[in-house]
Amino acid sequence: MTGYDTDALIAGLKSGDTSAFDTLVDSFSHRLMRFLVRLVGSRETAEDLLQEVFLRVVRAAPRLDEKKSELKAWLFQIAYNIAVDHLRRQRTGREAQSEIISRAGAVTETPLEAAEKREVQKRMKEAVASLPDDQRAVFLLREESGLKFKEIAKILDCPLNTALGRMRYAMENLRKTLAPQTSGQGSEKNRKR
Repeated sequence: MTGYDTDALIAGLKSGDTSAFDTLVDSFSHRLMRFLVRLVGSRETAEDLLQEVFLRVVRAAPRLDEKKSELKAWLFQIAYNIAVDHLRRQRTGREAQSEIISRAGAVTETPLEAAEKREVQKRMKEAVASLPDDQRAVFLLREESGLKFKEIAKILDCPLNTALGRMRYAMENLRKTLAPQTSGQGSEKNRKR
């Protein structure tokens, strides 16, 4: 995500500079797309949602805070909200948020992945998919977007320590799941936290 000055990019977006918008799209579209695919489970749907993300950015640009140092977090929050809204249109209430998080680990592998990495990637995806919803959400926001925990807590509307704890439990659960099967004891204890 280098090659641009965030303040200059925000100023360009506010003034309607198309090159600033192009820079934003070039810098963030790939990561936002991966994030959306993992959330909604469909590449075609994610492509539509990604266009909606950038459309909302264009609409909000004139009101964008020029001192906004959290541009990346703002973009991922828009993407997350659009994905939740999309699933709400298909389902009702809390079921949509649960669905978005449950689909997050179910992405199919791309043909470009090397054969020797496929088994490890498959096991990792299965392990992430098996995480409790709250742990999976924190893990994906951290790993897919590289957001700071403070930003993740804001997106998920939870205290910072809660986000940190969920990540710790997620990492413990992933280690246990991905470690060689030596002992099945205690595997459910942290999974329920």
